[in-house]
Amino acid sequence: MRAARLTHLAAAAALALFAGRAHADFVASGTFRYVDRAFTFGGGWTGAEPQLPVRQATVQVLDANSLAVLATGNTDNNGQFAIPVVASGSASLIVRCFSRSNQYGTFALQVVDNLGIEYSVSSATFANWDLSTNLAIGTVTAGKISAGGRQANPFNLLDQAVAAIDYVKARGASNPIAVVRMVWPGGAGSFALNSTATIADDDGYDDVVQLHELGHVVHNLYSDSDSTGGSHTFGESDQDPRLSFGEGWATFFAGAVRQSQGLFDPGYYLDCNGAAATGGVQLSMRMENGSPYASATGGEADEGAIFCALWDVVDTLATNDGGATDDDALNGTISFAGLGGDDAQWQVFTGPVRVATNLTIRDEFHGFFVPVDSGVYPQLDAIFNTWKQRFRLDALEPNNAIGSATPLVLGNAWSPTRTLYSSTANPPVPGDNDSDFYSFALAAAAVFEVETRYPGAASDATTYADTHVTVRRPDGSVFAQ
Repeated sequence: MRAARLTHLAAAAALALFAGRAHADFVASGTFRYVDRAFTFGGGWTGAEPQLPVRQATVQVLDANSLAVLATGNTDNNGQFAIPVVASGSASLIVRCFSRSNQYGTFALQVVDNLGIEYSVSSATFANWDLSTNLAIGTVTAGKISAGGRQANPFNLLDQAVAAIDYVKARGASNPIAVVRMVWPGGAGSFALNSTATIADDDGYDDVVQLHELGHVVHNLYSDSDSTGGSHTFGESDQDPRLSFGEGWATFFAGAVRQSQGLFDPGYYLDCNGAAATGGVQLSMRMENGSPYASATGGEADEGAIFCALWDVVDTLATNDGGATDDDALNGTISFAGLGGDDAQWQVFTGPVRVATNLTIRDEFHGFFVPVDSGVYPQLDAIFNTWKQRFRLDALEPNNAIGSATPLVLGNAWSPTRTLYSSTANPPVPGDNDSDFYSFALAAAAVFEVETRYPGAASDATTYADTHVTVRRPDGSVFAQ
């Protein structure tokens, strides 16, 4: 195995053009791999450091002296490459692999440092190489790098980006409409903005955290997010439901991507201490059963309840959940109007969810029935009900517009409303947009308060009823929310 140098080098170099040559004079071939860190849900870092292929990455054959680019290609899913090169005479050569993939259309996937510079790993120098002779560099392995006492591998980060975009492409999606960029080291906390996922110093090997942030990127590029941002946590049902949907969907996405790769036990969130050699679990939650937060998880404003419910849509009997069994009817044996769970969820996510306003998990649920009825209401209802998200008949329909608002009498009496799932009085059935309007009259300078609660005044801790309330003027403009 050849020694490798992992460096920050700008991708730009002088391009050597060789006119009038219609064939390759030699082929440069080899394999690029990277050092990974293995982890498990219950134990965190195992201490094992497997070497994995660098997939779909850009590779350049360079003149070692001038750094002129003689040819460009890419690795395959096994980390292998074979690049034809047109040249003559002799030259000292190096082959360099960049933390970038140009295999997804116009815009690249790339991993950069906090100065915006891509990483690279290079072969040894092959001095005075006869350019009529094929060059086999063997296997070059990119080692770990460190920042602030934390470890990472830029090619591991790139591999998560490749996995994420491969997943959405497998759903029939187009190539990204912007550069998908990952930044490491990113400081104290991981976050996403537009098409950039900034990964904290401590998360350089946390694949699930990285995929979670890439989930936000995918949300921004392929759907629409109304998340308010801000702090959030597991076992909390009193968050803004728009924030919770964004966070819950991003974690669900991480599990779905890992399941699509055929990984062992893919359905969980895990964040480990990057400085620990083994163990180091800081935060974890299983998607199949909510462990260890199951008793505190539920409701439309609980991000854990959201990713647990969505996980039940895509996992199957064949999914190896590390001992947890698939406990729902949507186990891969039932289709969604001819689609599998992943494709059906993606159709909802890029259709009804994309156009929803004040987006919450409720809009995702309804999207399984409008505009196309997936035909699996009993199964979906059971799944979402397990996580205390109950979308049922609203007896006061139709009242989904200002003109058909249900009159309310001011006072301390509660109106017996329910979150809309379907209504015989308001097609299409089942499903609708669940905008329920109520009207009331006020005297000049009157003070009023609007509240919502679960029927019977049961506590949020037992019912998990979460709503978003907007007060509008008679002309429809927003007064307060």
